[in-house]
Amino acid sequence: MAQAFKKLKRFSQQSLFLLLAILMVVLTGIFVIWGVVYLGESFNAALAVPPTPPPQVQFDIQGFQNLNLNQ
Repeated sequence: MAQAFKKLKRFSQQSLFLLLAILMVVLTGIFVIWGVVYLGESFNAALAVPPTPPPQVQFDIQGFQNLNLNQ
């Protein structure tokens, strides 16, 4: 009976370590993927050039009068 309990204890300990190793690999993978995505978005936001709005066209009546083009 004692040998069966030792084998069961050893098996459960191995199973626990296996589950913890799988969990650690999954969490590390999630963290690495999140970090790469975050860096990509940050670089994209930093390197993107915002579009400049076109300048507004205004008629300069004083400038037109100074040209003396009226007849």
